[in-house]
Amino acid sequence: MTLIVAVENTSDLSETVTITDEMVDGLYEQDASMAGFIAGETFALEDVLYGMILNSGADAAKAAAIKVAGSEEAFVELMNRKAEELGLKNTHFTNVVGLHHKENYSTAEDMAMILE
Repeated sequence: MTLIVAVENTSDLSETVTITDEMVDGLYEQDASMAGFIAGETFALEDVLYGMILNSGADAAKAAAIKVAGSEEAFVELMNRKAEELGLKNTHFTNVVGLHHKENYSTAEDMAMILE
């Protein structure tokens, strides 16, 4: 869902994203899968999206979310709106990286609908 919302809410995949501490802080400690982006580096948004999908990179997901919506929280709102648009009945997002949170949930059926 993070990829879908990022692509639908940007008009230029060549825009640059500078990785910030906010985008990577705490992810290693949570044992999140990472693409390996380091604060201070700059990439095209397209490359960040590849880092998100090829490496399942939490750092890339947060970077894309902040670039596209200004904050992870604002991006999560977009994700939940998209879930409603798609008619998902048993899905709610609290973060863009898929890490455990009691209010972050989905079903196999809803995930299949997202993939479709």
